[in-house]
Amino acid sequence: PTWRARLRLELPRLGEVEFSLALHGEQVSVGARAAAAASRAELAQHAAGLRAALARNALALERIEVGGDER
Repeated sequence: PTWRARLRLELPRLGEVEFSLALHGEQVSVGARAAAAASRAELAQHAAGLRAALARNALALERIEVGGDER
């Protein structure tokens, strides 16, 4: 089975960010959506750190997508 979660946060530096997560076995997919270009850049900059943190816990980051707020 695939486990899914959505989370919307209002963060002091990044503003409103919406995350979607999917876990299938040991594979993790992450989507992040933010309105501000600076927020998107900061989220994308930390993708390698997320990949490393997941690997330390026997999980693989299958995909990460950071996009704009196209609502």
